Amino acid sequence: MSIQAIKKEVNHLSKSEQKELLHYMVEVIAGANDELSLAWKREIDDRIAAYKRGEMQTYSRSEALKFAFRR
Repeated sequence: MSIQAIKKEVNHLSKSEQKELLHYMVEVIAGANDELSLAWKREIDDRIAAYKRGEMQTYSRSEALKFAFRR
């Protein structure tokens, strides 16, 4: 099946089915690079450990949103 045919078929899916397909594709792509996935897992574990040790600066939701959307 060609990419064009797949795109056409995706347009016929419901939004929830498209969302499910998107999640599946992300898992497939992420799983294709196990070394990168392992590196991200280590990074996440390191950040959680730093947070638990009180070594990471944290921000409230409103502060984070202000930072994310500032112009």
